[in-house]
Amino acid sequence: MSKLKLLAIGSPFQLDRVSWIMANALTHNKIKANVDIKLLDRPGINLLKEFSQEPLLIIDAVYTNGEFGQIVEFPINENNILKIKQSQVKAYSSHSLGLAQSLELSIALDQMPKNARFLGFNINNVKDARNNLKLFRNFKEHILKVILSKLNEE
Repeated sequence: MSKLKLLAIGSPFQLDRVSWIMANALTHNKIKANVDIKLLDRPGINLLKEFSQEPLLIIDAVYTNGEFGQIVEFPINENNILKIKQSQVKAYSSHSLGLAQSLELSIALDQMPKNARFLGFNINNVKDARNNLKLFRNFKEHILKVILSKLNEE
C-alpha cells in the first residue's frame, strides 16, 4: 500500500486555516502511518513541487455561493480545471493565485497528478463559525472517508 499525500492549503488567518485544523486533527488518527500530511501557506505555483506522490488529496477553504460548511469535491483533471476557470477562479480558492491556475500550469508542464482529488470547505456566507462545530466535524469525517477510499484503491 502506497502512502497518500495530503496537502492542506491555507494560511494562519481566520477561517482560511480550516484545512490546517483538519490536517492537524488527522495527525492524531490511526491513518497517520499511511498518510504524508503537509501544511502549505498560500503556495501559489510552489504547489507543483508537491505533485510527485500519488494518490494525492488537496484540501482547502473555498468561496462558493453555497451554504457555509458545504463540501466541494471533485477529481483533479483538465476538465475540472476548465470548469473552475469558466466560473470564477475565486469560487474555488481563497488565495490570489488560485488552485485553477496552479493546476493549469501543472498541465502545461506535464506534471498533472493522475490520481488526485480536491476537497474544499466553503467559508463564504459565514454567520458564526463557533456555532458550526458539527460542520467542521462533518468535513473531517468526509476527509477521512476519502483518504480510506484512496488507500483501499491500491
